[in-house]
Amino acid sequence: MSQEENYILIESYIQGDMEASERKAFEERLNTEPELAEQYQVYEETWKSLKSSIQREAHESELKNSLQLASQAYFAKAGDTPVLKPKRPWYLAVAAVVALLVAVVYVFNMGSPQYSDYAQYDALSLSLRSDDPDAALRKKAETAFNAGDYTASANYLKQISDKNDSVKALFYLALSYIETGDYQLANTLLTELQNGTSVYKHRATWFRALCYLKQNKMDECKQLLEQIPVEAQDYQQAQDLLEAM
Repeated sequence: MSQEENYILIESYIQGDMEASERKAFEERLNTEPELAEQYQVYEETWKSLKSSIQREAHESELKNSLQLASQAYFAKAGDTPVLKPKRPWYLAVAAVVALLVAVVYVFNMGSPQYSDYAQYDALSLSLRSDDPDAALRKKAETAFNAGDYTASANYLKQISDKNDSVKALFYLALSYIETGDYQLANTLLTELQNGTSVYKHRATWFRALCYLKQNKMDECKQLLEQIPVEAQDYQQAQDLLEAM
């Protein structure tokens, strides 16, 4: 998901606008996606700080209004009632400030490449045969990965890869590890594929680079991007990322 979509989900979660199933799915993502958890923490702390500040302001406003009413009652007797302009509702101020915060964060991040902007991969599809004793396990791996449940897909794909030498299972296991923040495990598997001769050789190099990008390790990322050959599927994206760095 893009950062804008994540911020929309974060705001819905904080505001209590999510259904029970949506809250559960979002909380699972918070537990498995360090980048999203960090965004949530920053957003929540800022929201609480702003809300607390504006509530204090609202309390002060109420006090001022009480003094104003007393003043009006007093001056009405003398035929001289002062006119005060009402302040805008506090919740409008909260919305305005939070919207400004999100805009500032978005504009700031526009200047640096993000993992989510480049991490694109096909849906997982494993060979399923009725006589395959691991057919049910493969189906579970497919369903979990394609649904974005990377903790579950990592578990299933690890079981599959332990039983056979499927390079596809290894590759998607590495992708699952990247998504769950298990970067060392992902890098180990991708390095193995990069040094091999399978069809995932260059894709492994590309996703090793993205793994470092997600960790904000730009030097390591750049070194790997420069190793991707012209004939590779991800060559143009690698060049675009190099230019953006």
